[in-house]
Amino acid sequence: MKTSKLDIHRWFPTTIGVVDYIDFDSKKYKPLLLENRFNIHKDENFSTLTNWITNHVNEYAKEHKFVYEYVPKESFSVRYKVGDVQNYHPHNGFHISAVFYVEGYEDDTPIMFKSPYFVDSVAPQGIEIHDGELEQNIQTTNPDKYNPYTFPTCQYPPSTGRLLIFRSYLEHAVLKKTNDKERISLGYNFLPR
Repeated sequence: MKTSKLDIHRWFPTTIGVVDYIDFDSKKYKPLLLENRFNIHKDENFSTLTNWITNHVNEYAKEHKFVYEYVPKESFSVRYKVGDVQNYHPHNGFHISAVFYVEGYEDDTPIMFKSPYFVDSVAPQGIEIHDGELEQNIQTTNPDKYNPYTFPTCQYPPSTGRLLIFRSYLEHAVLKKTNDKERISLGYNFLPR
């Protein structure tokens, strides 16, 4: 039997935009974020940063051929302490969301993203649906079991000046913080102008 080679087409990828603010100075913003705050996008002290984030969100949108210009409609800061955790959640009611790290370190607890396609009760990778493995760094702890088509989660460590952009329906979480290093993030949610 003569056949062609199997060709796998990628039609429905999940995207996460990543960009680093190379010369970001966290000392300018940290004193303004001593506690969790809301409406960061309306604060003049954050206007330069908010504009930078908004420009990258619109660049992300253009890559997806979205027809709208996006503006922040909601924003907040989160200052994580030892023991803090954020369970999996989406940002319902918005198109695009972003997380910016005012301060973060690569060896701290990462932000985890859950595949929107990972509802597979037959478990072809040989795991149970509620397997604790889903909460681990699957990308490095078990690279032989998964690949970019099948990862149930992915993660990004916090890094000062890093911006992550993603569709608001994408569930994400922060596992329990175990060290006492500073971790301050800003969350933004966007809708069309």
